Amino acid sequence: MVRLAMVCFLVSLPVAWAQNSGRIMVSGYAASSHPTLASRIAQALKDCRAQNGSCVIDAVDQTGLQDLGAFDPGAAAPGVTLYLGRGTYLADSITLRPGLRIVGLNEIDTVIQAKKSTTDLIVLPPGGPVHNVEIENMTLSGVEGGAQRAIYLNAQRSGPPAFHGGLWYSRFRNIRIYNFGGDNITIRGSQDEWWGPMQFLTWDHVMVFRPAKSERYALAISGETGQIRFLNCEFDNSGGAPPKPPRRGTGIFIGQEPGAKIWPINVQFELPTIQNWHKAVVVSHADNIHFITPHFEADDSLIDIVKGSRGIVAEAGIAWTNACQGGKARDGYCFYVDGSSAASIRDFSICCTPDQIIKAASGARVTSSSNTSWNKPARPDDVTSGEETILKGYSSPGGLCAPGQLYVDLNGDKGSTLYVCEGSRWKAH
Repeated sequence: MVRLAMVCFLVSLPVAWAQNSGRIMVSGYAASSHPTLASRIAQALKDCRAQNGSCVIDAVDQTGLQDLGAFDPGAAAPGVTLYLGRGTYLADSITLRPGLRIVGLNEIDTVIQAKKSTTDLIVLPPGGPVHNVEIENMTLSGVEGGAQRAIYLNAQRSGPPAFHGGLWYSRFRNIRIYNFGGDNITIRGSQDEWWGPMQFLTWDHVMVFRPAKSERYALAISGETGQIRFLNCEFDNSGGAPPKPPRRGTGIFIGQEPGAKIWPINVQFELPTIQNWHKAVVVSHADNIHFITPHFEADDSLIDIVKGSRGIVAEAGIAWTNACQGGKARDGYCFYVDGSSAASIRDFSICCTPDQIIKAASGARVTSSSNTSWNKPARPDDVTSGEETILKGYSSPGGLCAPGQLYVDLNGDKGSTLYVCEGSRWKAH
């Protein structure tokens, strides 16, 4: 009886089930009954569910142009892993589900190509939350000239008892995105109530190349979003080729949408490259957004901080290739802080001769320290206006100043010297 039971168990396994780490090899399904990759994957998911286990589906040996269709592992199949090898995979859409992993060979050899009919390539389903997703080692390609979105993460309300939505505890790694004319990456939490967070997300070595003719964002973050980290990512206008001035559009938007009640908090960028934009970054009503060692290149302005944004920090960065210069359709400053916002901007090295490093409106709260340009010494009047502006440097201040500004000379003979702007001139105290 025992021997018979074992035989029955083995016969019940699908023919495509590999004796190799429990993977289902889609090549094991006959092309006559499963003519497309989408149909072979669908059968693999069905067979996997019948075994009541997590699904590991191996499609690495598929060759030529493959059709993924509208890939959705479904809520009934948690923990699906799909391996894709060298090749181009046409997709209507990819729906993220809890525990889903899609792993390609690398960013060059594995390409997921949106179809002409695609609106959003990678999406969240209704309800949620979706958690523990990993997407890595691939290129996402749009249709040139279209308005498609590559990754559109829009929190949608779930039903009782949780009433939560959004994406949690997930990672996107080694991904190249190009030819998407719409917003390339959208992370959109709930807008009106605290029910749909996008949180605990890591983006590692994600490279976004927005077409030059588009006016949409490379990255847009809004609503209930937080604990999001970007590591060594690139956000580039025009697919890597600098457009002729005037440069177009905004690269990154982080903030509150018009009419919304919720805003982003706690987003961190480490070693980002943001280049070839009219406005590289706009932070509009957001809290605690940090840029650590950013590289800005050929941007008319670097970061605009507006509409009550607080705790915005930019530090130890560099601006390269004629950044922050004035002229037709250009702003002529590196950083702008409006009168309702607060920021700390320090240790920046600005290539060439910017018109102005920091422009602060009346009422702005700005701390600036050791920001220099290559072709001229740092001056206190590189920051204009501002209600609570504190500047630091290694020489006595010169030039005109704005009322309310303070300057600390760190190289004073008897220690630090405080200068206060009185009228339009600096006076030591």
